[in-house]
Amino acid sequence: MGIVDIDNVFWIRLEELLSKSKIVVDRPRGSVHPRYPQIVYELDYGYLDGTKSSDNEGIDVWLGTDAEHKLDAIVCTVDLVKRDSEIKLLIGCTPAEKSYIKSFYNEWPQMGGILIEREDSQIKYSSAMKLIRANIQDAENLWKMQIVSFQDLYAKYQDLETSPATETLEKTILRLKQPYTYFYYIKIDDTIVGAMRVIDHKEEGKYKFLSPIFIMKEFRGRRYAQQAIQLAEEIHGSSGWKLDTILQEKGNCHLYEKMGYKLTGEAKAVNERMTLVFYHKE
Repeated sequence: MGIVDIDNVFWIRLEELLSKSKIVVDRPRGSVHPRYPQIVYELDYGYLDGTKSSDNEGIDVWLGTDAEHKLDAIVCTVDLVKRDSEIKLLIGCTPAEKSYIKSFYNEWPQMGGILIEREDSQIKYSSAMKLIRANIQDAENLWKMQIVSFQDLYAKYQDLETSPATETLEKTILRLKQPYTYFYYIKIDDTIVGAMRVIDHKEEGKYKFLSPIFIMKEFRGRRYAQQAIQLAEEIHGSSGWKLDTILQEKGNCHLYEKMGYKLTGEAKAVNERMTLVFYHKE
């Protein structure tokens, strides 16, 4: 056995548990508590299927809006009514969302909770990521993955003309036939966790485009999107990129800006709910 970073073991074990579990959202944002209707959930709340907490139910999970969807905090709670103590996993939560969750468990007289955050310097990837180039035989599988991955955003914004969730199989096939399209499976060990498409004409002075990139819902929360973009930049070059994203999805914007992408100043209103903004990386 190799040397183990004792301070990081807890988080590594949580990541392993998360990677082998499906997240079930049974109390979506805007829903009310099943027993206390005065409690309204401002974030998606659910559990890890196939796990067990101290109440013999699945381990609870809060899902935030940060695009990285990383697991970097937990809340430890005590409930005098249930006479138990539990931990809740926080995945992809912004600082404001973490503050909301902490307050959620401390505004009731019979409950209390403490927030424990993971230091960024502690975050290490426990598995090896690879980008595996797809071919025409993968078209149907890629298309089905894409439809499922973007369903939530389509339901939220109803962007019929621009949503990857409404694209046809024929469009995926056409893209795979393009000599300048590089469609990759995103794999962790032997498991496909998502996919991404890179447009690279291999010509000096021409930008490369990233569109789309997606991580399957059950694998979010582990910074896989950031890793995949970094790998794509290693393959195709770290400069000369363009992409677009939804202005209202602040987590996505934060991710790209953190990775060195700059707003071009161009924006396109798709409908009254949604605006596309454009980024480049020189």
